[in-house]
Amino acid sequence: MMKQTEAAKRSELSREATLEAVLFAAGDPLPLAGIASIMDCAEPEAAEIVRALQAKLSSEGSGLTVQKVAGGY
Repeated sequence: MMKQTEAAKRSELSREATLEAVLFAAGDPLPLAGIASIMDCAEPEAAEIVRALQAKLSSEGSGLTVQKVAGGY
């Protein structure tokens, strides 16, 4: 498995941070298609960003979680 470059890591973290802000500001659950549209990516990539954010928040012991509810996140 190849190591990620620093730029790739920052980009990934930036996308996670962007998603976290979008979900926090949305107020209502966003469907995966809506997340993909906002993040300007395909749904499978949006799903991976959601999973990465879930893992990041969990590993950091954050009081925030990302869960699927009402057809969205």
